[in-house]
Amino acid sequence: MSATYSIAWLDDNTLVYPNEHLLGLRRVSASGGAVTVALADSIFKGLAPLSPTPLPDSRGVLVQVCASDCVTTSLWVIDFKTGKRTRLFDNAGAGWYLPTGHLVYVQGDGGVVATPFDLSKLAVAGPAVPVLQGVAQTHFRTELAWSRTG
Repeated sequence: MSATYSIAWLDDNTLVYPNEHLLGLRRVSASGGAVTVALADSIFKGLAPLSPTPLPDSRGVLVQVCASDCVTTSLWVIDFKTGKRTRLFDNAGAGWYLPTGHLVYVQGDGGVVATPFDLSKLAVAGPAVPVLQGVAQTHFRTELAWSRTG
């Protein structure tokens, strides 16, 4: 695993991160132990899942998916209960689920938008609203973070 990619710390005390070839996701207990496949390398068919961020109750992760050597990126949701993966937005970088029930994500132009997100369906539930402009992005990395305590 490369230090330049993020790790999602889930509520069940497991960590999810891109594998060393950036083709799939791995999962391991935060206290150590055996590494398991969270998402098989073949699932994305050559696309690179990067920057996973956790969903509540360890339901899954949001992940930035990189194509064409990261010339294009999209935001996907991965459902660990069903194994389903869904592309949510094209031309999007990192995304986070907020306790308010919103999905916040960075667009390719550095704009940040918030949209209602149905956690039970893992689906967008309303229109996006701009909340911030000018967020720095380097290649595929987004210079933005948030915390539950503000």
